[in-house]
This record gives sequence, C-alpha cells and structure tokens, in this order.
Amino acid sequence: MNSTTTDDTVTGGPAETLGDRIREARLHRGLSVEALARNMGVETASLAAWESGERQPRANRLNLLSGMLDVTLAWLLDGGSQGSPTARNLDIEEMRGELERVSQQLTALAGVVDSLRERLSDSA
Repeated sequence: MNSTTTDDTVTGGPAETLGDRIREARLHRGLSVEALARNMGVETASLAAWESGERQPRANRLNLLSGMLDVTLAWLLDGGSQGSPTARNLDIEEMRGELERVSQQLTALAGVVDSLRERLSDSA
C-alpha cells in the first residue's frame, strides 16, 4: 500500500491493530500521548499500553477515544476506511462553512441579548 491509501497510518503502513488506529488518529489530531491521556483522565502508561497492544481499553474508554479523536467506533475496532481520520477530512470545508455561519448567528444573537439586558436594566 502507498501512503495515500485511506487506511494507511500517518507513517505509511496499514493501521492493522486497534493500537495502530489509536496512534494514527491521535497523531492525525496532533496530540501527544500525554495530552490525550490527560484529556481522557487516564494514565499515560495506560494509553501507551493500548497503542502498543499490551492492553485493550474498556468499552467506555473506546467510546471516549472515538469522540475525542473524531473517528467512528467501528473504524477504531475494525479499521474500515469509513470513519477514518483521512476519510472524515473530506467534509472539513463544509464544517468550516457551517462553523462560520453559526459564529455569525451567535454574534448577532449576542447583540440581541445585550440589547434586551439594557432595556431590562433601564426599566428597573
């Protein structure tokens, strides 16, 4: 396989094991082992053991990993290209556009909230 195949790791080899996929997704998100472990509330040694295949995370930790690494649980478990970090990046421009629209809406709503607060304080 070449390094552009969607189920290749960032190092160029296939993400064959659960540990490989955890490492791939973590690196894709730009996180160190220490940072991800801290964010998950687990020991660094535990996360390192999951990545090395020495131990397997419990089901609740798999769900947490899936969410924090923005990959599907199915991809973490079996490595199918659907839900992989590279496959999910295809929609990044859509997400950026949606984020910009929502940000503009929030800015407008913040103005409305400020206006209502002023009116309430003036009437009190």
